[in-house]
Amino acid sequence: MASEAVQWGCCINKHGIDIEEKSLKCPTCGKYYHCACISLKKPPNDINTWKCPSCKSSTPKAYRNDSTPIRNVSTSRGSKRQATGSPSPPSLPNDINDIHVVIREIIQEEFSGMLVKMNETIISTINQELEPLKKEMQGIRDSISFMNDKFEDIKKEQQSSNESVKKLELENIELKTTIQQISERLVNLEQQSRSNNLEVQCVPENKNENVYNICINTTLTCTARIKAKEMNYKYVWVRNGKIFVRKSEGAELIQIRNKNSLSKII
Repeated sequence: MASEAVQWGCCINKHGIDIEEKSLKCPTCGKYYHCACISLKKPPNDINTWKCPSCKSSTPKAYRNDSTPIRNVSTSRGSKRQATGSPSPPSLPNDINDIHVVIREIIQEEFSGMLVKMNETIISTINQELEPLKKEMQGIRDSISFMNDKFEDIKKEQQSSNESVKKLELENIELKTTIQQISERLVNLEQQSRSNNLEVQCVPENKNENVYNICINTTLTCTARIKAKEMNYKYVWVRNGKIFVRKSEGAELIQIRNKNSLSKII
């Protein structure tokens, strides 16, 4: 069917309309007619006996004896008068490919618009949701900056304290060295000051005592002990600052009053 030439009895098929679905073929004249052109809402039940308006007008009626032709019915679509002020109808594309292109362009435009609106909505929503987070992050940055400044101040103070401690340690070492030197000098001075002193031990301390006499008596006691030992005297003692010697038990008691008394020890 697609290869044979199609003859139309109504308007010329300019839009590539399917012949079998939207048109009828008259079996008498073999021409095709659009259903819309001949005012048919749907195809007749018996297509093989259907006749186009032209064939019907040329066929005489069976119940009449005359051959009066039927009134011609226009099979072409009349042009409608355009309403006043109405926009001019859009020009239709020439083929189905143009329709697809137009539809695709419209869909792309609508889809692009929807994408733009969707992106704007998403960006606006994200910005609104992120605004508190931005403020919170800014607060955290400020806190960290404040803490960093404080830490730097503490670090500087710590360094200054360490330097002060080091200085104090050095001064402490120097002071210890100085004190040790001074202590040694004091010991030496004390030893020098007491180089001519005589220390007396085991002598009771009394008020208003005469140190000179104590030293003499101590010296005399030591001398008497040495002399008594040499002469085999058994007893030597001191009582109330007085020196006594006795050669043996029951012998005569001798009092040592001075150096001359030592001659009595014989």
